[in-house]
Amino acid sequence: MSADVEIKGFDELARKLREIGADVSAELETAGTKGMLVLEGAIKEGAPVRTGELMNSYTTEATREGDLVVITTGTNKTYAVFVEYGTGIHAENGDGRKGGWAYINEDGERVFTMGSHPHPHVRPALDKTREQIPQVVIKALEDVLRRRLM
Repeated sequence: MSADVEIKGFDELARKLREIGADVSAELETAGTKGMLVLEGAIKEGAPVRTGELMNSYTTEATREGDLVVITTGTNKTYAVFVEYGTGIHAENGDGRKGGWAYINEDGERVFTMGSHPHPHVRPALDKTREQIPQVVIKALEDVLRRRLM
C-alpha cells in the first residue's frame, strides 16, 4: 500500500531555498521526514496491540534517488497487510480463504481458524494526517528560509 502526498507551493519554496544556497534535497529530506513521522505516530497510535511487535515495527526512512527524495513510512512485518485487511471469511471485500485452515502456533498447538477480522490502522492514519503532513513539511522548510535569511 502506498500513498502520495502533494505539497502545494513546494516549487516556489524550493526556488527560494536554492537562491539562498541551501541544499534543497537535504532540507527536503529533513522536512519530509518530520512530516512522515506524523503519519508514523498516527499508525502506531491506531495499531492493534497484542505483543507490540507490529506497532513497534513501523519506521520512517528517507532515501535519495538523484534529486528526488523519497520518504517511506512502513513496516517489515509481512503480516501487517493481513492485520489491516483481515483474513479468511472475515477479509475485506470477501477476498479471503473460504472454509478455514489449521496451523501450529508458537506453543506447538494445532489451531483451526476461519480467519481474523480486519484491524485497519494504516488507512485511518493516512486519512487523519493527509492534510497535516504537507503543513509540517512546509513549516519546516519555511523555518530553514527564516534561519538562513536572519
